[in-house]
Amino acid sequence: MLQLLDLSWNSLGGSLPSWIGKFEYLFYLDLSNNSFSGEIPESLTGLENLVHKTALLKESSEHFTLVKRKEQGRPRLAYNNLRSFPPSIDLSHNMFSGPIWPSFGNLKNLHDLCLEENNLSGSIPESISGMTSLEVLDLSRNNLSGEIPHSLARLSFLSVFNVSYNRLYGDTPSGGQFMTFPESSFDGNQALCPRLLAPCQRKQIPPLVSPGKKMKIVDWNFGIGAATGFLLTVFFCFKSGWVFPKGRVCRY
Repeated sequence: MLQLLDLSWNSLGGSLPSWIGKFEYLFYLDLSNNSFSGEIPESLTGLENLVHKTALLKESSEHFTLVKRKEQGRPRLAYNNLRSFPPSIDLSHNMFSGPIWPSFGNLKNLHDLCLEENNLSGSIPESISGMTSLEVLDLSRNNLSGEIPHSLARLSFLSVFNVSYNRLYGDTPSGGQFMTFPESSFDGNQALCPRLLAPCQRKQIPPLVSPGKKMKIVDWNFGIGAATGFLLTVFFCFKSGWVFPKGRVCRY
């Protein structure tokens, strides 16, 4: 009957067991700021309550409270009761490696997905655009590569998006919520084009000449410089005797 599991800010390590994805009623999982390693169990992408929302908050207490606190300068929000918790998976600040599973797109009722500060690699799956309730997506400070799927612009509830400090490239998606995200959301990706410069221009294109104007190859500045150079060359040639060698003085 477990619905909420918060083991954040501990010293837990090792790999996550696959059975963690079998909790039928689990909708809030926070394992952030630990030392978990290995791949994220793919079974997490099948959490029943985040896929179908069939048993959300079953028999929950109306008086479940949390104390507001700060850890390392980062505020942790306080909620009045269990119903106030957004459906979340927070695995940030660990040592997870491997890919972001395409099956994460099945979690249509997930609101927050936080995977920042890990060692995740591979590309951002196109299927994430199927997470239609997503409000927060933080994939920053990993080793992700490839392009940002442009289909993510269809996530109309997305209010926080961060992919900074990865190895992404290509054009930044435009339209939808992507017009509201700050440039800092994309920092640290050297080959990623900011939306203000999209589409990417990786090669410089020479300026076009208007058909009504003739291109001037030689102008008057060039002519004066060429003439001056020619006269100086001739002068030094005569002076040094290269043109007419100096004869020896005849004595009679």
